[in-house]
Amino acid sequence: MLEYDAFIRSIKQNKNVSHAVLLGAGASISSQIQSAADCIWEWKRDIYSSNNPNTTLIVSNFRSEAVRRSIQAWLDAQGEYPLMGSSDEYSFYAEKAYPIEADRQKYFEQLAYNKAPYIGYKLLCMLNNAGLSIIYIEVIIKYYLCGESLHDNTLLNIQ
Repeated sequence: MLEYDAFIRSIKQNKNVSHAVLLGAGASISSQIQSAADCIWEWKRDIYSSNNPNTTLIVSNFRSEAVRRSIQAWLDAQGEYPLMGSSDEYSFYAEKAYPIEADRQKYFEQLAYNKAPYIGYKLLCMLNNAGLSIIYIEVIIKYYLCGESLHDNTLLNIQ
């Protein structure tokens, strides 16, 4: 890993080269946005609650292991949901909880609302504002932390 000052000098020498930046869950969590795992459990809870309306208060704390076991047992009994921990849980539950794309978009906007970007996102904005061509790749949540800087045409978001 390069020291910060060496990184800055290297970027300066390579301004005309495209750069790829990979951000993981830490960038979102450091910005006070919940993890992908917590999103999955929130969606599972919402699906469970909407099918079992009298349990909404009981399952409100989706971070509780007891609540998670109850929700997962119900999901497993339905026979139509992915197994816990399967690789398609994130996309499946996001689409199942919010089948309308605009609703999913609003969900992620609300997660990022009034949050301050942490260093990973700030670095992207600084590099973009410095005129570097950035390919931005984030494996978890990518929405709205750097304002217009992340919506510039020089950035490519890959999900």
